[in-house]
Amino acid sequence: MIKKIFKKITKLPVKVYNKFTTNNFKKPVGVKILNDEYFLLEDKIYLASADQFEGLKGIVEGPNVMQCKNFYSVIGGLGGLNILARLEQLESIVFFDLNPYMAKICELIFEVIKNCETRDEFISLIYLRDFSSKKYFVTNQHEYYSKPVDQALLNKLKSKIKKDLFDLYMKAYYPYILDPMVQKYDGISLHCTTLRVFHEAPRNGVMTYPFLTREEMAANKMVSVNSFFFGKGWLKNEERFIKVKNHLKNKNLSIITRSIYELEFKPFSGLYASNVFNGDEKGYPETVYKFEWMLMYGKKSNYLELEYKLPGSRLIKISKVYGEGESDTHKSCCELLNDHFDLENERFLEVIYPHVSEGMVFGFRFYKGYTPINVEEFVNLKTPGGKMPKIIGIHMLMGNHCDTAIWKKAVLKAFEFGEKIFIFEHRRNCTDWPEWDVEADWIMPEIEIDRFLLELSDGWKKYGAANKYGEADDIRNICWIIKKRSEAASDK
Repeated sequence: MIKKIFKKITKLPVKVYNKFTTNNFKKPVGVKILNDEYFLLEDKIYLASADQFEGLKGIVEGPNVMQCKNFYSVIGGLGGLNILARLEQLESIVFFDLNPYMAKICELIFEVIKNCETRDEFISLIYLRDFSSKKYFVTNQHEYYSKPVDQALLNKLKSKIKKDLFDLYMKAYYPYILDPMVQKYDGISLHCTTLRVFHEAPRNGVMTYPFLTREEMAANKMVSVNSFFFGKGWLKNEERFIKVKNHLKNKNLSIITRSIYELEFKPFSGLYASNVFNGDEKGYPETVYKFEWMLMYGKKSNYLELEYKLPGSRLIKISKVYGEGESDTHKSCCELLNDHFDLENERFLEVIYPHVSEGMVFGFRFYKGYTPINVEEFVNLKTPGGKMPKIIGIHMLMGNHCDTAIWKKAVLKAFEFGEKIFIFEHRRNCTDWPEWDVEADWIMPEIEIDRFLLELSDGWKKYGAANKYGEADDIRNICWIIKKRSEAASDK
C-alpha cells in the first residue's frame, strides 16, 4: 500500500528549477551503471545520511575545503550538504540522482531547510517535537524521541511547504517519526529502519544493507541507520546551517534526475561524488577531468574515507594513462616512453636539473642511448653541433626546483634543436605530494604548460602515468611528446 501511495505522490507535478525537472530522467546511452535498475526502485531511497561520519570528517571538518564556482553533488543521503556548508563564492548548485524518488526527497528537505530560521527549528519540524540543542545530545536522544508528536508543529510544517511535499513527508517520514527508537522494517525505505537525529558510527561500521530483503533484515534484527548527524557537518552550528540555507535560497539551484554522464558541466566546478564511482566505469576518466576537484570514497581507505581527486583543467587532452594498478611510478613512465621511442637503439639527450641528492646521476640513465646534460649548460648552447641527438628529453625540472624561466628556455632550445622531443613533468595537483624531493608549488599548473607548448605547435601529444597507488584518475607524471618531422603525421 505504501509503495502505491508513494508512486502516486511522485507522479504529481514537480517544481521546475531553471530548465531541469525531476521528470526528465533518461538512462545514459552507452554507459553501464552497476545495479542501475536496482537503485532506480522507489524503495531504494535515503531519508537522511547513511555515510559514516568518521569517513567524512577529515574533509568536512578540515581547514582547507576546496572552493568552486559551480557545485555538483549526488543526492544520495544529502552528504553533499556537508561540503556546501563550507563553500563561499558559489554561482550555481546542482544536486542529481538516478533515482527520481530521491530527487523528490531532496526537494522536500531543501524546502524545510529554506523555511527554518535555526537548525533546532529544522529538527523540530522533521521530528514534530520541540528540539533544543542545549538540552538533547547523542547520549539522551531517547528522551527526545519519547516526547509525543506535537500537532502544532505538524500544522506548522504543513503551512510552510507545498502540498505534494507535505504529502510525501507524511508517507515517507511520518511513520518513522512516530516512534524513532523502534526499528521499522516496513517503512518506505529499504535503506532505513531507524531515523536518528544523532549518530556515532564507527569508522568501519555498516550503516545500511542495501542488497538484503526486508524479511532478511527483520529476521536477523539488522539495523539500517539514516541520521542527520546533528552537531556535525552542515548541522555543526548555526553558521553552517544558515550558509546552507542561504545557498539554497539565493544561488542558481537545480535538482535533476540524471546520470552524472549526462550532466551539463560548467567551468570551475567541484563534484561531491560520494560512492557513485569506483574508478573502473566506462566514461569515468573523461567525466573526472571536467572538474577542478572531485570528492569520492577512494581505494586508499578501502572506500571508507572521502578523498579529493584533483584532475585540474587542461587544454591538451590526455591520450592514454599508463601504470594503472602499478605502484612503481618509474616503471609506468618507462612503459610510456617505450610506447613512443626506442631509447635502447636511438641516442637521446636528457636535459636535467641536478637532483638534490643524486646530482646528474639521474633520469632514464639505464637506456643505452642516454646522454645527460645540465640544464644550465643546455640553455647556453649556441648551435646544436654535429653530435646532437635527434631526440631531446626534458626531465622533471620544475619538480626539482628549477626556475620556471629556465624551464621555458630549455623547452625553446629543445624545440629549436630536436626532431623528437619529450617533456616529463610532475602534475602539480597529484595527491602524492608532498614528497621529500618534490614541492608542488614549484611546478606550473598543467593548463599553463599546455598553453605555453601550444604557442610553439599544435602537434603535441600528451600522456599520463598513474600515482604511487596505481590510480589512473590521479595522474602523477605527465609527458608531452612532439615529433616535428614526418613522424608527426603517423604518430598515434
